[in-house]
Amino acid sequence: MVENIEQVQILLGKALVSGSPRQNILNLTDIWKNSMTAQSRLTELPLPAPIFMRTTKFLSQTGDYSHVMAQNNASGEVLSGKNRKQLAELRVQASQLTQALHQLESDVLDGKINWSEINRGTQYQLAKEKPSTLGNNFNNIKDQLTQYPTLVYDGPFSDHIVEMEPKGVTGSDITREKAETIAVKAVNTPGTDKLEVTGDKSVKGKIPAYNFSIKDNNGHTYSIDISQKGGHLVNIISVRNVDNSQIKLNEAGE
Repeated sequence: MVENIEQVQILLGKALVSGSPRQNILNLTDIWKNSMTAQSRLTELPLPAPIFMRTTKFLSQTGDYSHVMAQNNASGEVLSGKNRKQLAELRVQASQLTQALHQLESDVLDGKINWSEINRGTQYQLAKEKPSTLGNNFNNIKDQLTQYPTLVYDGPFSDHIVEMEPKGVTGSDITREKAETIAVKAVNTPGTDKLEVTGDKSVKGKIPAYNFSIKDNNGHTYSIDISQKGGHLVNIISVRNVDNSQIKLNEAGE
């Protein structure tokens, strides 16, 4: 993942100095490819949810924005001054993110962080860890990703689309107890007669929610967010190993 993000940084620099639309189509397309690959590899790491979401958003927007710019170049449109300014800002963020990830990687290799122990934990447990080298590294990454520019363009990850107000959250406010009942029902499939529920955290943002960590008797751990308004299932992540793929990438896209 670090190598992919380094390539994003290098290619953004090349796109900024290149005056050739043909070369920029290649540079921008490669940025898109490396961003998507880094995003795929990111999902293999047991990162805290805020870091995961912010890094995913950065990679999604950087890749998608570059893809749209490549398409525009192919249609005869050259990069405008505004486009170049936004690419320059993304390059700065990619550089700072790379440095933070290198430090995290170094601490893992030096034995300061036990990745195996983290992998056996849950998102909720990781969030409760006392301040540590790990926490400092994650905070560095989080701080970097709060500074990258607003991107408004003709693409699905544009900020004007991402920041739209949610329209499906209806109903009255519910208690945490009611939300826990809904969360348990969401994972109470056949063979999961014993569920261990923990959680006292709330999720802020456009859809305020209650967060729960649920462990079943099959060894699966779930992190679940239930909206405070109406009790809707907002997010569910199952922390488990998936041995075999059942659908292909293009099927998942569809």
